[in-house]
Amino acid sequence: MADGVYAAIASEQGYAICNAGIIDLGDKTIVFDSFKTPDAAEDLLRAAHERTSHKVSYVINSHYHHDHIRGNQVFSPDTAIISTSWTREAIAKNEPQRIKSQKENVPQELLDAQSKLDAEKNPNRRRELAFWITYHKASIESLSQLKMRLPNITFEHMLTIHGAGRTVKLLSFRGHTESDVVL
Repeated sequence: MADGVYAAIASEQGYAICNAGIIDLGDKTIVFDSFKTPDAAEDLLRAAHERTSHKVSYVINSHYHHDHIRGNQVFSPDTAIISTSWTREAIAKNEPQRIKSQKENVPQELLDAQSKLDAEKNPNRRRELAFWITYHKASIESLSQLKMRLPNITFEHMLTIHGAGRTVKLLSFRGHTESDVVL
C-alpha cells in the first residue's frame, strides 16, 4: 500500500477469512487483525517477518469478530495485543459462547452448505456457498486448537504508537461494531 505498509488480502479459498495489515515502524512491526485460524495467523506472522525483518511487537484487533481475533494466540507472549476496552470486553463475553456454538452447529452447517452448492445453478450463489463451505471448514479444523488470547492493552478513543521510522495512530469509531479501530 505504501513503503513499509502491506495488505494481507484473504483469498476465497483460504482460512484467513478477513484481511489484515502489516506495518513496519522501522524497528518493530504491527499486525492489524490476526485472521480467523491459527494456521492462517502463522502464515501472516511469517509474511510480517519476511517483509519487515522485525519482531511483531503489536497485534491490533480492529473489532471483536472471531475472524479478526482468533489468530492472536500464535504471536509471542511478549507481543502486545491491543484493542478498545469495549472490544476486549466483547471478546471475553462472546468468544467462549461462539466457540461452543460452532462446535455444536458448524458440522451440520457445512453439510447443509455443501448440499445447497450441489443443487445450485446460479454462479453468484454458488460462489457465496463455496465461501461458506471454506468458512465452515476453517472453523471445524481450528476449533480444537483455539486458545482465546485477550488484548492486554486497551484504549478508549486514540492511541499513538511510535517507532523509529513511523508513528501510527489508532482511532476508535462506531461502525461495523460498537467500537471499531482504524489505523
